[in-house]
Amino acid sequence: MDFGVLGPVAVRVRGVPVAIGGTRERFLLALLLLADGEPIAGARIVDALWDDPPPSAKQQLHNVVSRLRRAVGRDDLIVTRTTGYELRLAGDDTVDLMRFRALVVDGRHARAAGDDAAAADLFGVALALWRGPALADVPDELAGTVRHGLHEEGLSAAEARLDALLAIGQHAEVLAELTPMLVDHPHRERLYLARMVALLAGGRRVDALDTYRLARERLVSGLGIEPGPELRDLEQRILRGE
Repeated sequence: MDFGVLGPVAVRVRGVPVAIGGTRERFLLALLLLADGEPIAGARIVDALWDDPPPSAKQQLHNVVSRLRRAVGRDDLIVTRTTGYELRLAGDDTVDLMRFRALVVDGRHARAAGDDAAAADLFGVALALWRGPALADVPDELAGTVRHGLHEEGLSAAEARLDALLAIGQHAEVLAELTPMLVDHPHRERLYLARMVALLAGGRRVDALDTYRLARERLVSGLGIEPGPELRDLEQRILRGE
């Protein structure tokens, strides 16, 4: 059985999609998958599923668990504990998030070992597991905080891939990938830093300085802060002709 949270919450059996019920069933499955085998207290699940839990919340949670078990066709998938619930995966089950995290760890190890080409490939394979926004079919009022944390992991991996591509001289590819990323993340300093480095590698000093000015303008107007020390230092080095 294959489980997915990097996009719409999904369950597949031998490649065939399984209907897993409504919003609460999908979010509960996502919470259990994110727990990575650790039990989750029932009270915590209730708080995640309801802003203002009704008196019947405990029974409603029990019903949600029962519907989810029936939907996936495995009574042993969700184990009831004294204080909550635990997801018990079988040996051949897969979870896209766990695969993503393992590939990212391998990519960082490859970078640390000096194999930037392998690192870029590993980060690329990890990012290809994303099918859209995490938990895409779960409303923000339920999944907003969880989704933000997952997206931060994805963006960090994308930045690490850009660093690896820069290290192996793939400057044009970096510039191409940065264009949409800066639209989506206009206050992300590491993206501006990568763009400046890629432009400098191509001899485009003026464009690199323009990128710094754009970064400063967006950071000051959007967040009320000046660029951090890495961006400022790179700008000064360019101005000094270093």
